[in-house]
Amino acid sequence: MIRDIRVEGLVLLGESGVNLGLIRLFAWAMSGQRAYGAQPKRGRNVSLVAGLSLAGVVASAVILGAFESLSFEAFVAT
Repeated sequence: MIRDIRVEGLVLLGESGVNLGLIRLFAWAMSGQRAYGAQPKRGRNVSLVAGLSLAGVVASAVILGAFESLSFEAFVAT
């Protein structure tokens, strides 16, 4: 049963991702001036995964690209 599992032994996994090519569509500039900036052609996807327990962060990893099943298996094995 779930109530028989000790909380101290649990490790929860959290995963998040971001595309590095995201930019702001609007910018601030001095009155009468124009704001200039460069837009990246294509951004890369980056995934962050971490194992959390009551003691804190147990393990973390940053992966370029998607966090798919092979990445998950490698993260759990370490």
